[in-house]
Amino acid sequence: MNTIIKTFIKIFIFTSIPFGFFMYIQALIFNNSEPSASLYIIIGLVFGLFMSLILTILDYQSNKSIGEGKSSGVHKKGSIEVQLPGHEAFKVCKKVGSVLNGARISYENQQKGLLIIKTGISWKTWGDIIEVVVEEVGANSTRVSIQSRPLVPTTLVDYGKNSENIQRIIRYLEKEHVSI
Repeated sequence: MNTIIKTFIKIFIFTSIPFGFFMYIQALIFNNSEPSASLYIIIGLVFGLFMSLILTILDYQSNKSIGEGKSSGVHKKGSIEVQLPGHEAFKVCKKVGSVLNGARISYENQQKGLLIIKTGISWKTWGDIIEVVVEEVGANSTRVSIQSRPLVPTTLVDYGKNSENIQRIIRYLEKEHVSI
């Protein structure tokens, strides 16, 4: 099934059902008469349809603007090979937070070659968790693998933010003239 349709359906389900339910509960509490359940089902469906259209279009446009095309979920991966020994590549990767807004290193282990970076809140996200794994593949060659995902696990759309994180990190490493 097309990823755009999957995104639309997820948003529709997770907006229409809760909205209709909470509107019905609110009507039960504050109205003197018994509310019509079918009315609130229709209200939930209309709201879900409206929100699904808007959010799916925004997600598609955001992904398209950064060169991603179709959205394929909010968990993104990327990798690059750099011409540095592992310990030097790790030092360079520690500076990667400078290209990400509000980023800070929350965990680092040089022996395992693992960095976990958390980004701050923006209009696109409540924050992201970026895992950078540095592993030597030769004497002067190191692979840097990057995973980016939303801080909030129930995030349905990220408007291309995690793809953008991966691209920024890879561009930063290329800019440092360390890529092969």
